[in-house]
Amino acid sequence: ALTAPASAPTPAPAPVGAPPVAPPPVAAPVAALVIAETGTELPLDFSKGEVLIGRADPVSRVFPDVDLTPHGGYEAGVSRKHCRITKQGDQFFVEDLQSTNGTKLNGRFIPPNQPQPLKDGDILELGAFKVTFKVLTSS
Repeated sequence: ALTAPASAPTPAPAPVGAPPVAPPPVAAPVAALVIAETGTELPLDFSKGEVLIGRADPVSRVFPDVDLTPHGGYEAGVSRKHCRITKQGDQFFVEDLQSTNGTKLNGRFIPPNQPQPLKDGDILELGAFKVTFKVLTSS
């Protein structure tokens, strides 16, 4: 015999005159990548703690958080999973994910799988694709 699942207790009504409960704040982007060639700003969403940057490939089911395909990423040598940017407290880090053409931070190749500190104004090169890392807020 099937038994109905126990229903969750109904929450007590808010006391009369209580202020309305505000919805949780939507995290505003705290950083962005600015494409050198076009000035296009790509916001970075750190709600998952990290942002994967690369180019989408439906065949291998790779869908990075920041897809550089529409911006010429394929032609510039951006890997599907090129690099990731993480945020710890107020500090950002960039990590090359064993990309084919490597990742440069301010003109120097960074070793794969070793997060490097990233700060406002740093230039990243993913293959031949140049972006500037920009911190938008200090939250």
